[in-house]
Amino acid sequence: MDAEIEKCLASLQRLAVRFGSRVAIENQSDPSSPRYAPLDGWSWTAPFYSGLLWTAFDRSGLAIFRERAESIEPQLAALVQTPRANHDVGFFGQLAYRNPQYVAEAVEVMVSRWVPERRAFRSWDWMESDNSIVDSLMTTNLLWGTRYEDKALFHYHRLSEDIVRPDGSTFHVLKYKGDHLRKGDTHQGLAANSTWARGQAWAVHGFTTAYLASNALWLLEAARRTADYAIAQMPATGDSVPRWDYDAGPDALPDSSAGAILADGLRLLGTVDGAYDTPAHRLLTDLTSGYSVAASPEHDGLLAHGHQGHNGPIFDGSMPYGDYYYLRALLNTPEAA
Repeated sequence: MDAEIEKCLASLQRLAVRFGSRVAIENQSDPSSPRYAPLDGWSWTAPFYSGLLWTAFDRSGLAIFRERAESIEPQLAALVQTPRANHDVGFFGQLAYRNPQYVAEAVEVMVSRWVPERRAFRSWDWMESDNSIVDSLMTTNLLWGTRYEDKALFHYHRLSEDIVRPDGSTFHVLKYKGDHLRKGDTHQGLAANSTWARGQAWAVHGFTTAYLASNALWLLEAARRTADYAIAQMPATGDSVPRWDYDAGPDALPDSSAGAILADGLRLLGTVDGAYDTPAHRLLTDLTSGYSVAASPEHDGLLAHGHQGHNGPIFDGSMPYGDYYYLRALLNTPEAA
């Protein structure tokens, strides 16, 4: 994996040079383009570019990564205070900042989304119903180590009961009225009762991270249940990277970002139970051999064939969050330590 890590670092250095003090995000206007686009307004994916820069700096010590990450911190901190900011401020606070003031501001915005009657955080404001989405299992991890850890535990407990189905699969969206769960639904998956692959990966990674931070055994159980479901969907042979929705069929487009998030989540779970190392290694190997474009100067991303979801035009390209968790998974392999 060390050779692939070096390719990723070289790719990120090219990207840092090309973008300067701008923030790189996925190219929404031209999904087929191998190039990232500069941030223009709010984007929940913006902190993943900063996370890539900081991760690259921590690994390599190259000043360009630190300088670029520090130069975009104020811009990303300003986004957290805009009306469009939502639960995704959790990603900003965890990945984008090394400035403690910016982290503290993100924490307070996150906590302002608390819904006391159901003891959980509201995710989106544009949706008519009060809601929590599976992605919030990642963003709420911002609160570990703060005075709001009790709220984090309440949120994870509520979602462990409501968002995880009996077979270990997950809903994407939970819609509430007061304390009452109206329905499990989706916004980016195939259907309300299907399992959106990136959402399942968020659940595995989010529950695992929360367990490692809290040592709450019910979180470990939730992590195992969601991981076991995802592993059971892997074909016996061939490409283990999930299709964009587990119910979309074997001929559906893959989602490399879901594969990267899941691989890193399984790596983390493997630190608790070594049985998860084998599927994590298989996923990472398949991502490297079949999806990596890190060696290509024509590509800004590290992975090709990321899928955005069912709620818009088909997107089959590079995603900053896929790149981030791919690099993290590579760095979390024992041989990369």
